[in-house]
Amino acid sequence: GIRAAAVVFGTFAAEHDLVFPKLTWSAPVDAAWMRGDAKGASLACSSFNEALMLLKASDFVVHDITSPFEGTSPSSSDGKVEPAPLIQHHLILKRWYDLHDSREFRVFVAGGRYVAATQRDASTHFPSLETEQPELDACLRAFVARVAPRLPTPTCVLDVYITPTARRSVRLVDINPWLPTIVSPGTLEWTDIEAAAVAVVDGPAPVAHADVDFSLPLSLAQPHTLARRACTASAVPLEMSAALMDGRGDIVAALQRLMSGEDDSSDTDV
Repeated sequence: GIRAAAVVFGTFAAEHDLVFPKLTWSAPVDAAWMRGDAKGASLACSSFNEALMLLKASDFVVHDITSPFEGTSPSSSDGKVEPAPLIQHHLILKRWYDLHDSREFRVFVAGGRYVAATQRDASTHFPSLETEQPELDACLRAFVARVAPRLPTPTCVLDVYITPTARRSVRLVDINPWLPTIVSPGTLEWTDIEAAAVAVVDGPAPVAHADVDFSLPLSLAQPHTLARRACTASAVPLEMSAALMDGRGDIVAALQRLMSGEDDSSDTDV
């Protein structure tokens, strides 16, 4: 229960100071905007109440609880659709590390083979990455070749961190399902990723020094382009969004109406 989780959190936090929480599969990254303190939009938690607030406010976490198999169609060997299995959710606590956004990457793996990779922060251009792009691309491809046989599923999306050192060590941060409906493609498009995946999986096995390569090179955010910032759809409460859509003023006026209870749109079913 909640009380037991609070005790576990306190014990873990006593050893690691700051804690990164997630529920089963998803971290509450879409709720980070709620952190209006000195930590900024961070998921680093020093108390169980902070972690609970983020988990309860996250659409990603709610999705895991209410419809975790959305976009999938589990079936048996005879083709019959089977009911979705019951999920026993787990509170996952990890030690918090301060990682630089420019060293985080998302790698797409299909059939145990490298398909594509993208800069994890799709909204920021990091000039320093442009000169490193060939080396980073090679590191990610070598990493996939090394870990693919040990992955729990041959088709998935990996979040990794490459250390800013001469060795460029690749560290696995998380494993995500191959689900375009919930997994961000970063600076790429899912249509391009899936087309490349078909070509990579159905194409010939990779051969050293071969001219044919159906995979996509590491994609980086470019300067002077309108990049999409992750989780913007979850960064405004539904009531605020409804108030802004009614055409009766700016965000300050909408907030004032909501706080005074004058806005009728809050009674509308969403």
